[in-house]
Amino acid sequence: MREYIGKSVNADRLLSAIEEFFTEEHFVTQKAPHKMGHILQARKGGILRTVLGSNNALTMVLEGEPSDFRIYLGVSKWIKDLSSSTVPSFHASFASSFKDVSETVWPYEFEHHLWHFIESQMELGFQ
Repeated sequence: MREYIGKSVNADRLLSAIEEFFTEEHFVTQKAPHKMGHILQARKGGILRTVLGSNNALTMVLEGEPSDFRIYLGVSKWIKDLSSSTVPSFHASFASSFKDVSETVWPYEFEHHLWHFIESQMELGFQ
């Protein structure tokens, strides 16, 4: 989790940029709003993933106000239907269901690259 105070960032624009980042890295994404912010999930697609039954996803939760917000990043189960009916129950338990990115198969370099991208986008002034 990283917290950003005094950044005054437009969360919708930042989320769209992050989703585009994942798309360019050949991830399948889904996102949904929740009462405190947004949830974005990304996972690699493909036949091998389907055959192996792997349903883990890199999950990001953005919450807070534009000038005081937090970004949680972890790995959790891919939510089959990320609709408004599933978001409240996920959001209530996301912290306990996250596996730390460093404890999973997600490479450290990718996590570092993603955080760098997010912070670069904020510096560009998504206000």
